[in-house]
Amino acid sequence: MTDTGPVPDHRSAGGRARGLVVVGVGAGSLAAVLARLHATRGYDVLPVSLCPVHAVTGFWCPVCGSLRAVASLTRLDVAGALSSNLLVTALLPLLALSVLGPAAASATGRPVPTFAVGNRTWVVLGVAFGIFTVWRNLPGLPLSGWLAP
Repeated sequence: MTDTGPVPDHRSAGGRARGLVVVGVGAGSLAAVLARLHATRGYDVLPVSLCPVHAVTGFWCPVCGSLRAVASLTRLDVAGALSSNLLVTALLPLLALSVLGPAAASATGRPVPTFAVGNRTWVVLGVAFGIFTVWRNLPGLPLSGWLAP
């Protein structure tokens, strides 16, 4: 076994400074992405078709409308976000917490919390995304027109 040197202490001043740089770069990148989505309303963000599943099959995939949903949230239009993609909009707070918690810990020099998502959670998410995908693609179901982006 070889010694790789001392383990960095993230609670040190240098560790906090690196954490702040990482958080700053991440926040700046996120701000740039949100500004682009706000300016384009979630359309024409990239020069290619944003959803290859829809382009090939004509079906709305579970994440179709996600960029428009986030763009709507930058305008504080919650109804528009929910209409663009209900499931992703509902999951955004959980995503934010899973990113902000470790970022705050890194910036303050505290140990980064680890969490594990159990198999049951993945199954529930998979089933939810499956039901959502089928529902938004069957025009005869109630609210299916509203669920399509």
